[in-house]
Amino acid sequence: PGGYNAYKQTQQKGEDYRVTEAKALLRCASLLEEAKSPDVGYMDYAEAVRHNQSLWTLFQAALVDADN
Repeated sequence: PGGYNAYKQTQQKGEDYRVTEAKALLRCASLLEEAKSPDVGYMDYAEAVRHNQSLWTLFQAALVDADN
């Protein structure tokens, strides 16, 4: 997936993987927190959930990558 490639590229730029993961998790948590607001429409809610699902899929792909 494209997200996995972006993740690997960020690591190659020298950023510690823990920092990269922390930023991704914080961004995801922020989107989910915002999505709880009654003012948020369904599409924004769905996008936050999709983002969360994509992030965890990326982590799963990294776990099974022999080069990781």
